[in-house]
Amino acid sequence: MAHHQVVTASQPLLIPEITHLICSFVHPGDMLAVALSCRTMYYAMIARLWHTLHPRSHMELRKLKNTLDGAAGTAGWPGKTISTSLSTLDPQYNRQVRVFRWSLKEDVTTHMFERPFFDHFLFPRLHTLVFSYAAAQDSSVATMIKAAVHHLRYVDLSHCYCLSSDAIQPLLFQPHGFLTTLILYGCGKIDPHTLVQLIHHHHTTLTCVRLTDITDTVLDSLQPCAHLQDLGLEHCSDDDLTEPALTRFTRHQPWQMRRLRFRDIASLTSTHLANLMARKSLVHLDMSECSRITSDGLARLACLCPRLDTLTLAYQTGVSNSSLRAFATHCPVLRHLDVAGSHTTSSALRRRWTTTTTTTTTAAAAAAAAAAGDDDDDDGADGEAADVLTDDAFLAGRFDALHTLNLSGLASSQLSTDLIYHVLLQWPALQELCLGVAYDLTEAKRILANVNATGSCFYQMNVEKCHTICRVAFL
Repeated sequence: MAHHQVVTASQPLLIPEITHLICSFVHPGDMLAVALSCRTMYYAMIARLWHTLHPRSHMELRKLKNTLDGAAGTAGWPGKTISTSLSTLDPQYNRQVRVFRWSLKEDVTTHMFERPFFDHFLFPRLHTLVFSYAAAQDSSVATMIKAAVHHLRYVDLSHCYCLSSDAIQPLLFQPHGFLTTLILYGCGKIDPHTLVQLIHHHHTTLTCVRLTDITDTVLDSLQPCAHLQDLGLEHCSDDDLTEPALTRFTRHQPWQMRRLRFRDIASLTSTHLANLMARKSLVHLDMSECSRITSDGLARLACLCPRLDTLTLAYQTGVSNSSLRAFATHCPVLRHLDVAGSHTTSSALRRRWTTTTTTTTTAAAAAAAAAAGDDDDDDGADGEAADVLTDDAFLAGRFDALHTLNLSGLASSQLSTDLIYHVLLQWPALQELCLGVAYDLTEAKRILANVNATGSCFYQMNVEKCHTICRVAFL
């Protein structure tokens, strides 16, 4: 004991707590160099090196596979081979991995994998699995899940369109109340009965559930999930998911919902949403292509979202001037707004922007209006329909905290230069304004030149991001 105390006193790196503390301050780019510095630091750093695997290309995934099966020799960094005196070490890399993320969408090329390819990606201590691969097979996914069945808590198999119930069967052999996140977007071949069993098996711990094309039975099985905070449903027909089932589900719910994502839910009404938002805890609402949500319904929902941070209403017919004004009034911390493709009117603006700006901006706006043949007589009549979306929604509403605004999918005739000038110059927090590829790029660049000439802020156009105007930050 005395000898051990002398050694650790003279060599403090032998104390595990000290080495792990040192490793916690190492930049990711320097981890490999530190790991190769000595045997002690190697073992301390290897767990951090392999904690999270997120290959972003087919080539990276291939290198990772070669490392795991030993074809590339000994490696200290995922996918990178090293040849040092440490080559005799056996750190068992697969036992160090806690998070594995792979999505073929991140690779611009298309590759097919041989059937046993993913048999090497077995991580017994894995707690987070994100696997998005359209051609994924049941055998590969089930084997990965089975290998980590005693530790896995987060499962995201989005867009694995070929998977059946066999892929998620191993999750039924976990201890009761173990899984916290289950995301199965696009996995329409999974049997509803298996989903019901799985949800019931983990109903005491599930906090996030996102599913596609579910039935009334599956929705009813979510009712006992008392800790549910994140719910996503998409592409549910009124034959499979009925209005009475939605009413039962939302009427007596105990949750404090923070995130809701409802897309293309044929039977969904604003009453259902109001029940889910009753506790006013929502911070993220994505509600797109839900045809039964009206403008008045959206306006009422706005009153229940004082903490809302993100609002997506893409291709939503209920979006109107009045509903957006309601969100502007009742959601003071709203930072992200998406109304892409929402119902609009092609008539002229009902009200022109009258805010005083610099001489350069005013002259540019007047010139643009003259070029378009507009004049003050074009202001719309009071009798114009109230359930449409025009520039007036943004000119009259105050979105002082908004960081991003998506107006893509709207024709250039429906986006006036007045609106763009107003948004860029009068919204202090705005970082991105997406106009969409339909907007005239030449006109957008001309507006940017005039806005930048004011000197109050500076923007640039990102063409690759669907004609998005981005604020440039200066140091």
